[in-house]
Amino acid sequence: MKLEIKNGCFGYSKQKIILNHIDFSAESGDLVAILGPNGAGKTTLLRCMLGFLKWHSGETLLNHKNLNQIPIKTLWKQIAYVPQAKNFNSASKAEEAILLGRNAHLGMFSQPKQSDLKLVHEIMEKLNILYLAKKSCSEMSGGELQMVLIARALIAEPKILILDEPESNLDFRNQLIILETMSSLTRQGMTCIFNTHYPDHALRRSNKALLLQKNGTCKFGKTSEIITTEKIQEAFHVKTIIHKIENQNQVYYSILPLELAESNQLSTGGNLC
Repeated sequence: MKLEIKNGCFGYSKQKIILNHIDFSAESGDLVAILGPNGAGKTTLLRCMLGFLKWHSGETLLNHKNLNQIPIKTLWKQIAYVPQAKNFNSASKAEEAILLGRNAHLGMFSQPKQSDLKLVHEIMEKLNILYLAKKSCSEMSGGELQMVLIARALIAEPKILILDEPESNLDFRNQLIILETMSSLTRQGMTCIFNTHYPDHALRRSNKALLLQKNGTCKFGKTSEIITTEKIQEAFHVKTIIHKIENQNQVYYSILPLELAESNQLSTGGNLC
């Protein structure tokens, strides 16, 4: 399963470019991190990628076929999307909200089966949120709700999982659960794409990274070639250092911000491509 964006361009008005000539691809087993400063268009990129917003030019391809040519039900059997918890509002209990993720696998007049509910509980147990099963989503913390939305996506058994800042509002333990879940899924052949504010998470977990700039352009490639001190400084205008940590014969890399750097940021204005 391959997802591609070719020459993607988008802006909310004809005068302002947000995304300018975006090109990247993700295949089975890829864990792709999308980074960039606030306002660079990370969430907008996901929304364009999935067809919620229409590209001004360029296209999204799934296995070389334009996303707009794929029937909706077929598309959502292949792809699952996890929005930010702050954009989700429901009075449903957690297990009910998660069960909705099975809709793409049910017939028009079919009802969920006991096996579907069993799968809900299995996924909740895997994510350590089974205790939330009967709790109303409207009464949950942002972190709890984020975990429920991830479970709702996983129960669809997608081939591609797209997540918008999945670690936001989570404590260290739940961040690790989500990161390890994404790593485990990609080892099994799934494609995972996630926005993040944590360069460390991208550096340690992803094999590919896309770094958005405030001028609408991007850099894409192997994570080790994209998350460098030079490229991070160019995008975020912050001087950093990447250091190596060894623990129990394992090597980890971490990026540490040192100080603000002078900004030579290009204007985001211009004509849409």
